Amino acid sequence: MDYSATLRRGWQIVWKNKWLILLSLIPALGGLGFLLVSFAGAGFPTDPSTMTPDMLSRLGTRTLLLSCVSVLFSLVIGIIGLAARGGMIVGVAGVERGEAYGFGRALRAGWRKVLSLVGMTILVYGVVLALYFAMIAVLVLSLVIGAAGAGAASGDGEGLLAGMGLLVILAICCLGGLVFLAALVASFVYPFAYRGIMLREMGVVASIRHGWRVLRENLGQILLLALPFFVIMLIAVGAYLAVYYAISFPAIMAQMNDTLAGTPPTTAGMGTLSPLFLVLYVVYVLVISVIATWQSATFTLGYLQWTGKDVLTDPYPPAPSAPLM
Repeated sequence: MDYSATLRRGWQIVWKNKWLILLSLIPALGGLGFLLVSFAGAGFPTDPSTMTPDMLSRLGTRTLLLSCVSVLFSLVIGIIGLAARGGMIVGVAGVERGEAYGFGRALRAGWRKVLSLVGMTILVYGVVLALYFAMIAVLVLSLVIGAAGAGAASGDGEGLLAGMGLLVILAICCLGGLVFLAALVASFVYPFAYRGIMLREMGVVASIRHGWRVLRENLGQILLLALPFFVIMLIAVGAYLAVYYAISFPAIMAQMNDTLAGTPPTTAGMGTLSPLFLVLYVVYVLVISVIATWQSATFTLGYLQWTGKDVLTDPYPPAPSAPLM
């Protein structure tokens, strides 16, 4: 595999088809929505001694309402984001085949597979993590009950409970490691299962098996292709944090000085409710979306090389234009 040529070709496709970046921006709206909800939730004093019962009631009502709106908004954006990512994959494959693709056609192709994508996402991430956390809960509960029973029988419950507490911590750490490993494997299987659904018309279970086979047979090449994007993402995140703390540092120092002097803070700094933070966040999201689009396009090209380019063409091509009268 020619890694540099694949990276260049992925970037060329993104640069010539910038509507792909718009598809990548859709999931980012979820984070922006949370920030806007935070803005909407601001305005109440944080000192409990200054809050009246009426203010507490209104704060509780507003918090509940905003929480419901936030959950609903995240759910809708998450589902649309699945379709957008699927459309991006189909669009890159179509462009590579020489077909004419645009934002609308790609998004429609992703939306037609959204139910399969939701099911595959739940199986890859939700069920696995739920089972692991259920195992942790059962293990902790059984150890606590066993320790309490043994302590009551021996008359040395305090020491035994302390020893069993250490065992519980060790068990949680071990299972936590398994959860991390499972999540890592799932994060590599998921992109190729995604492409199995979008490019090869596979079902949910078949796509997961397909993703695992692609990962198993091409692990070295996948890691080498992912390495440049890992480094680029680290640089982008590091630059974002550096700018954020550089701008916030004077305000943070002012707050520290006010605290040490025993006076109320005179500045709020650049927190998550600051307009300056929103501007910085929007710029950051744009940069990350461009990188994510490039990565997705490159991995689609890599997927076509690893599995063969005999992918199915779009079964719903754009309708021909009406003849001119």
